[in-house]
Amino acid sequence: MKVGKVFRFGWYHKSDPFLKREYEVAYQIYKAFRLHEVDVTDTREFGPSNIRDIVGTGTVITGYLTGTPSETNIGVDTLITYLDFIKDFKKDAKNNQEIRIYDEAMNTIKSYIADRHLGLRFAHKTTSGKYNPIFKQDWFKASLIVFKLVTYGGINPMSFDFLKPELFDGNQKTGLFQPHHMDSRLKSFLQFDIFILFDPEWHSRFGSNKMSLTDKGVQLSNQLQDGVLELMAIDRDVTPADIDRVFGDLEILGRKMTDWWKNNEDFSKQLREWNDDRQLIREGKIREFLSKRFTLRDKDGNALLDSKGIPLNPVLQMYDRIAKEKFNALFLLDGVEDLSDLLTVRDMELLKRYFKI
Repeated sequence: MKVGKVFRFGWYHKSDPFLKREYEVAYQIYKAFRLHEVDVTDTREFGPSNIRDIVGTGTVITGYLTGTPSETNIGVDTLITYLDFIKDFKKDAKNNQEIRIYDEAMNTIKSYIADRHLGLRFAHKTTSGKYNPIFKQDWFKASLIVFKLVTYGGINPMSFDFLKPELFDGNQKTGLFQPHHMDSRLKSFLQFDIFILFDPEWHSRFGSNKMSLTDKGVQLSNQLQDGVLELMAIDRDVTPADIDRVFGDLEILGRKMTDWWKNNEDFSKQLREWNDDRQLIREGKIREFLSKRFTLRDKDGNALLDSKGIPLNPVLQMYDRIAKEKFNALFLLDGVEDLSDLLTVRDMELLKRYFKI
């Protein structure tokens, strides 16, 4: 093992920041088990090995902090075992303080599973580096499209252009949207936050520059997404000063992000329209936003109509209903099932904020 580094996902990471989350998980599990198993007047020692004996797992929980027992995260099956025990402990809680300790431990475990992409049982059935078969299923495609269009306000996050409705009509001749994996090591994973929606040109540019193949490229892509989500969360019109502040000196493909956006052919008009769309999204008027932004139009800007005189809108007609049904199902399951196969904690918060289900 390299000094000061830990091996995860086929790469070495700096130990201190990367393992901090594992320390948090181990500590919260320890607190919960000690509370349940040891009386406050009991002076006997109680440590990680005692927890291992109680749950019957093969590895002491703190052993993962050195990276030596295995070159993986704390396993999801192990974590779920701890989670089940702590759920049972909570039933015996004597007061609100004990409930808070158990809740904190359970929330820390769930957050860790989600942020480390460990809840993806689908992915365990695929070969590393291969696309998950669910990636091509209609419900997943529909949910990903609608989620990303709403959380980005319909833009290509690199160029600050609106994604064209033709990208979603299934016609190869007009080009098709491209879900870009920010990290190629996670191709078998499904969580929405590892994708950016691009048009074919930008997907190709990111691919040719190996943005998803290096730690630096992955870091830049995540900073890009974080910046767009921060701008989307501003509870007023975004200004040029906001864009400067959020992106700062972030540079991607040899150019500052502020320049990529502000050198857009008609930046002022684009920003004004994006703010209008953001307002619709903040008000929960998702269908109105999708209708306005993704209706197919002729060269004069008139809506194209089907045989019944209904405007052609591929996002609404092909994806919206499927996605809404899936999002409703997720909220029904929230708190009952592990949803980290699709959603990080931040993704779930975005769903609650924008879709108001």
